[in-house]
Amino acid sequence: MSKNLTTYPGDNLDEDLAHARLQMPGPPFREVLRWIHEDVQPQTYVEIGVHAGESLRAALPGTICIGIDPEPVLEESLNPETRIYAITSDEFFAKHDLSKMLGVPEVALSFIDGLHLAEQTIQDFVNLERYTGPQSLILIHDCLPLDARTSTRVRNTSFYSGDAWKILVFLKHYRPHLRVGVIPTMPTGLAVVSGFDRAAVNNSYSPSAISEITQLAWEYFEENSSTLFDRIPNERNSVRRYLLGCSSVR
Repeated sequence: MSKNLTTYPGDNLDEDLAHARLQMPGPPFREVLRWIHEDVQPQTYVEIGVHAGESLRAALPGTICIGIDPEPVLEESLNPETRIYAITSDEFFAKHDLSKMLGVPEVALSFIDGLHLAEQTIQDFVNLERYTGPQSLILIHDCLPLDARTSTRVRNTSFYSGDAWKILVFLKHYRPHLRVGVIPTMPTGLAVVSGFDRAAVNNSYSPSAISEITQLAWEYFEENSSTLFDRIPNERNSVRRYLLGCSSVR
């Protein structure tokens, strides 16, 4: 959910939050993100969509972190091994080579929480995928939208996830070799993608294919979500067991 809680005419943030808590009980996503850092103990971490740095602070001491956000609003200090790039993710990947920056061929853990639009989420994933290996994980926020009203492409509500969920359709059709699970954690879910093998990547999709995905309606998610991902219970031992299945836990 966007951190900008601007009031919109006719919406009800408290009601939407209550609805989300009923659908996604248990710890919120930043606590779940902290579990993942503790269990995986990544040497390297890349985050797209930093804002005030709340989720970046889940990184363990000693983790080399890169944060990417065109307008970061950092209110507290971060891990001293953290570098922030105040540019768009597209600009970052056009200018920088993560392998050279981090001194390793593969990024251990990445988190996508940038623009809430499907095409940008897909682009961020594809850019990060170039730096993955068999032990890598990519996490994606906002993959469990609350309802049609709060997951539109044009924002009309304070509680908002956009249509980032459509990356699940992209992964199903164009990355079928990957393992995709989603943790129902407040406010809008957290996807865990693993099983990377750059030799198996199919880059034959076209802009028109992405356009078709972005045009999907909310009803598609309602009707097909059970086939798009594994559901990971929002409970620490369940998340850890899932990560063990990804061979990512230290």
